[in-house]
Amino acid sequence: MLDCVPRGVFSWTFDINGAAEGPASVTFNFFTEQGTLTLGAEDYAVRKLGPGSGRWELVGAAGVVAEAHKPSAFHRQYEITGVGGPLTVQATMPVARSFDLLSADRPIGHISPNSMFRRRATIECAADVPAIDQIFAFWLVVLLWKRAARNSKSPS
Repeated sequence: MLDCVPRGVFSWTFDINGAAEGPASVTFNFFTEQGTLTLGAEDYAVRKLGPGSGRWELVGAAGVVAEAHKPSAFHRQYEITGVGGPLTVQATMPVARSFDLLSADRPIGHISPNSMFRRRATIECAADVPAIDQIFAFWLVVLLWKRAARNSKSPS
């Protein structure tokens, strides 16, 4: 189990504890849907492949480690090709903030907030799911949370 703790009340940067590789973190660039993951001593860049593309790459020192795409703008779902193979990340219900991780339509994990009103979250996955895949999936889920928070703000 990985424990994901935001760095502040309004922060979208998370520190993640519980990975065998060591402490981890996810960070978002301020104006783009890109960011950085850190797992142990390794840093990875999350790059969006063009505005409106719905495609992201996770790039480490050795090159592309994982890729993700959002098959539909209308569904809260991602398809990931990761270190451990293909994964699907999809919302458990239409308006829920919890997400399931699936491999070949078989549940292998879950990402969920610890509270309805807080950003702290937990990642629980099968032991054979690499931590980098779990954290990349979490980064994508937080991206959806950020979009929802931005879209729910009323205009001033």
